Amino acid sequence: MANKFDQSRYDSFLLKNNVVGLKKEPIKLKSGRESYWYANCRVLSDTYSLLSTTAQFVVDKIKELGLDYDYIYGTPDGATKLGIMVNMLLGKDNPGLKMVVGRKKPKEHGDARDRYFVGPVEKGDKVIVLEDVTSTGGSVIEHLNALKDAGVEIIAMMSLFNRLEKREDGLSVEEFIKKEFNIPYYWLSDGARILPIAINQSGFDDEIIRKALENINKYLIEPIK
Repeated sequence: MANKFDQSRYDSFLLKNNVVGLKKEPIKLKSGRESYWYANCRVLSDTYSLLSTTAQFVVDKIKELGLDYDYIYGTPDGATKLGIMVNMLLGKDNPGLKMVVGRKKPKEHGDARDRYFVGPVEKGDKVIVLEDVTSTGGSVIEHLNALKDAGVEIIAMMSLFNRLEKREDGLSVEEFIKKEFNIPYYWLSDGARILPIAINQSGFDDEIIRKALENINKYLIEPIK
C-alpha cells in the first residue's frame, strides 16, 4: 500500500541513530523528573538526509491516518525544522499549502496570528500540531493554546516519540490532550516499543539496569518486566 507507515523501519531508524538509550546516571527532563533513559529526536534534524527521512515517515503516517489539514505546525524549537520539511513534502502535491512557523517567544503586541506565528495563519485553518518528544505534555500546552487563540481548528497532535509516561495527575498524555483540548493524539513510536531493545543493547551491568528499570517503571504507563 502506497504511503503506508512502516513501523518496523521507523523503530530501526530511531535505534540506528541513537535517539533512545539508557544512561548510567539519571538526567533531569524538562518536566523536572529524573530519568535513566533519554529520547532525543532533535538529532534527526542535524542533516538534510536525517531530516528528510524523518519528515517522510511523518508524511506517511499522516496519509495513512487520512487526516484532513491545511498545514502542519511544528512546535518551536524542537519540531520547527521538521514542520517546515513535512510541509514541503506535502506541498509537492498541493502547491498552495501554507507555510507557517511558530515564534518561540511571542511578540508583545498585535493580534494572535502576528504575536505567535510567522506566516498566513487564518481563523478556521485546519492544523496538525507536530512535536518531537512527548513526556508529560506540559511543553506543548502553550502552543495548543496559542493556536486556539488564533482561532484555528486543531485537527490532531502528533509526536515522533511518546515516552508513554504517566503525568502527575495520573493521566496519560493521550488522555490529557483529549480531556483538555478534545483532539486525538498520535505518535510514531514509544517507550514501550523501543526501551526494551535499548536496554538489551546498552551493554550495562545488571545492577545499573536494575536501578534504571526501578526509575523507569515508576513513570511508565505499562511497566517493563
